[in-house]
Amino acid sequence: MSIDKLHARAIGGDKISEKKLFSQLTDSFMIFAQQRIWDEAEAGEIVQDTLLTISEKYRSIQFETSFSAWAYKVLENKIMSYFRTKKSRAEKLRQWQSPPPAVNVEPEFRIKLLDCLKKLGSVNNRYARIINLSYQGYSGEEIAQKMETNKNNVYNILARARTRLKKCLDEGNI
Repeated sequence: MSIDKLHARAIGGDKISEKKLFSQLTDSFMIFAQQRIWDEAEAGEIVQDTLLTISEKYRSIQFETSFSAWAYKVLENKIMSYFRTKKSRAEKLRQWQSPPPAVNVEPEFRIKLLDCLKKLGSVNNRYARIINLSYQGYSGEEIAQKMETNKNNVYNILARARTRLKKCLDEGNI
């Protein structure tokens, strides 16, 4: 019996047809997914996720063409999502594994920067601390918690501190 006929019977409340429908979908989806994804375990997970989505929605959707076409489109979308996620994860892993690019800072600039940071700290210690925490990679929320203030205040202070640091680097004074 075709998938569309089983679907029609399952919508009508026939539990046996519903079991056959999902059994046929599982078998056919596994073959289709394994041809696209070589890892059997991952293909199985995608098929299960697809069947879960179909089981949640198949009773309430009015199909323009057929149930089987819609079901295969759901599977295709899940497979495409899998490949996008896999590519994104691989890229992130590659970024984490590769060493950061070496920064070649001129010694004169380094001395000038340290001098400006000292001047900035002498004017307002919070300026130097926020620039330092920001440089170390802390988020605005984390800096706000460390400095016991709110996030908007951190961004305001950071903007002022950067402006003064730039002025010091350009002109030599704050």
